[in-house]
Amino acid sequence: MAAELKATNPAVNIEILGVNMSTDAAYNPLVTAERSLPWLQDGPPNSAWDAWKVTWRDVRILNGRNQLVGVYNLTANDLSLVANRTTLKQMFLAAAVWVDSDHDGLSDDWEMLQFGNLSMVAAGDPDGDGADNFAEYAFGSNPLNGGSKPVFKSVVRGAGASRQFGVVFQRRAGHGVDYFIEGSPDVLQWTGGFPTVTASEPFTNLYNGTGTGRSEYRLVAPIPSQPAGFLRVRAIPIP
Repeated sequence: MAAELKATNPAVNIEILGVNMSTDAAYNPLVTAERSLPWLQDGPPNSAWDAWKVTWRDVRILNGRNQLVGVYNLTANDLSLVANRTTLKQMFLAAAVWVDSDHDGLSDDWEMLQFGNLSMVAAGDPDGDGADNFAEYAFGSNPLNGGSKPVFKSVVRGAGASRQFGVVFQRRAGHGVDYFIEGSPDVLQWTGGFPTVTASEPFTNLYNGTGTGRSEYRLVAPIPSQPAGFLRVRAIPIP
């Protein structure tokens, strides 16, 4: 179903996880065999099943802030029926909707979570750390904490003549921001995309309720083959 949701609306990021009952750990190999669904084992002392009062075969739908917004039980609603499958897909898509009602480039959910209102603007910098609200939104830092700013970590991957220079950074999942990763030999001419830059780990969801994940990009040309190489990341709001 995850592939169907992505095909229906590529602009949003929807992740589906399985959470096994704490008493059924012995069946994990049976459930995960030949499947790509991320599968978590529930257990004490912080059991999700107990906290949410889960009924067996519940689908619990969370929004981008890990708030429960819907429940759909697969015993009562057999997904072999087209109507039920369509209903569940619509519930996922409704929870993943991206809203920017004041058209400032910042998600309403994010503004309410961080500031409690929609009065802030993208160019504002309430914590005075030099990173404006849009940069903090785009790269997953805290706009109210001067010690929290967007972080870009340089890495070197590989060995010997195949070593590559890369950058790791946090970014938003789904709709709202376009990211452009560009490479340059001299910080004067920048080129985006292959064959200059390659995505080694394009996106890994953090599953921490922030709606962000981690990406890694590298310069295609190995380090020993060029005198210098630079990477930059540009974030632009999607209207």
